[in-house]
Amino acid sequence: MRDVILVLGKRLQNNALTAEGRSRVEALPAFLARFSTATSVLVFCGGVTKGQTLSEASAMYQYYQQLNTHTSQSSYKTLLEDQSLNTIENIHNAAHKLISSGLLQQGQRVNAVFVSNDYHLQRIFQIQELMDEQGLLRVLLEKCQQAGLHVSISTDVQHHCSVPYPHANQAGQVFLALDELTVFRVFLEGVVRGVYFPIQQGLLHQVTQTAQRSMSVLTALIQEPKLVHRLEVMQKVIESVDETCSKQRVTEYLAQFHQELTTLNRQLDPEVVTQAH
Repeated sequence: MRDVILVLGKRLQNNALTAEGRSRVEALPAFLARFSTATSVLVFCGGVTKGQTLSEASAMYQYYQQLNTHTSQSSYKTLLEDQSLNTIENIHNAAHKLISSGLLQQGQRVNAVFVSNDYHLQRIFQIQELMDEQGLLRVLLEKCQQAGLHVSISTDVQHHCSVPYPHANQAGQVFLALDELTVFRVFLEGVVRGVYFPIQQGLLHQVTQTAQRSMSVLTALIQEPKLVHRLEVMQKVIESVDETCSKQRVTEYLAQFHQELTTLNRQLDPEVVTQAH
C-alpha cells in the first residue's frame, strides 16, 4: 500500500447520515480518481454514538456502496474502523486497524490523507500548527511509528478532500463559530496536562484572540436567554485565564468551558435541530 484515505466520521441522526455525513461520501468518487486501487486503502471511521445502533463507519460505507455499485471504485481495499466516538479515537483506532489488518508492513512508507468537511480539516490543522503536542496528527504518527511505519501527512488542506460545509445559513454560522472555540478548549486541556504550564503568554494571546473572534459572532447571533447565559459563562472563562493561573484553577475553568461548549454544540448543531423538527 502507498496511500491511506481516511474518511472521518460524523454523528448520525436516527441511524442515518446527515447532510454533512453524506457530503463526505459524495465527494469520494472524484477524489479517489487520483489514487490507484492497487496501492490504496480506504478507511471509514466512526463508531456507534449514544442513541444510535448503527456505526458511522457502516453508514458511510453502505452509502458509498450505493453510489458506486457500477464503478471500479468498489475494488478499493476497504476497512471499517467502527469503535471510535470522536475524531481523536478515529485517528488512533484507524492507525491500529491498519497495522492489525496486515495491509501495512513494518518499515513501509505511506501517505495518509483525510476526507472531511472544510471546517473540520481546518480545525485539525489549525490546532496542529498552534499546539503540535495536542494535535491529532501526532497521535496517528506516533501510533504508526511504534509499529515501524513511516507515515507522511501534508498539513496543507488542499492535499486532502476538503468538502464544503453544507449549511450556508445563520444556524451554520453559529455552529462554525462554536467549533472554532475548540481551539481554546484544547489549549486548556494542554495546560491541565502540563504541556503548556506554566501558561505561555504568546500562545495564550493567540488562542484568546481566536476565542474572542468566535464569541463576537455568537453574541451577535444568539438571543435566547438560557443560551446567552452559557455564552457568558464561557466568556468569563476566556477573560479569566492568564499567566498567573494555577493548574487547579485551569482544571476548574476547563470543566466549565467544556460543559457549556458541549451543550451548545449539541443544542445548536443545525443537523440535530433539522432532524428534531
